[in-house]
Amino acid sequence: MPQTIEAVRHPYANGEVKRMLINGEWVRAASGKTFESRNPATGDLLATVAEGDKEDIDRAVAAARVAFEGPWSKFKPYERQALLLKIADLVEKHYDELSLLDTLDMGAPVTRTRGTRQRVLGMLRWYAGMATSILARRSKTHCPASFSLTP
Repeated sequence: MPQTIEAVRHPYANGEVKRMLINGEWVRAASGKTFESRNPATGDLLATVAEGDKEDIDRAVAAARVAFEGPWSKFKPYERQALLLKIADLVEKHYDELSLLDTLDMGAPVTRTRGTRQRVLGMLRWYAGMATSILARRSKTHCPASFSLTP
């Protein structure tokens, strides 16, 4: 059944420069380059986005390494699970808004982006559960190749 969506401009889609999150800070691209993100259905400017390149990737990887070797690596499995479940709860709370932004950005019908709700939330919570599973504790890197990550 067709669904009518009120044509309201989302506050995020205001054309302003969107920065990259690196090392817990919102930063511009090292090169200063940006690109426009446009609604494919209307051509309207959604945002101007920082255009990261090799230097930005290197900064992000270095920050991720420091974070990995920092407090996160010392979290107990139940602490990791609790944090991931909190993220899933936040995604669930804001799902309609996130699906609308996804629709504006890629042009998929909003019924499609909203229709993935159970799958997205299920996967987030499944991965949270993996934090305390025997399999997750047994492997120091990733799950064995014979193990399917599909919930």
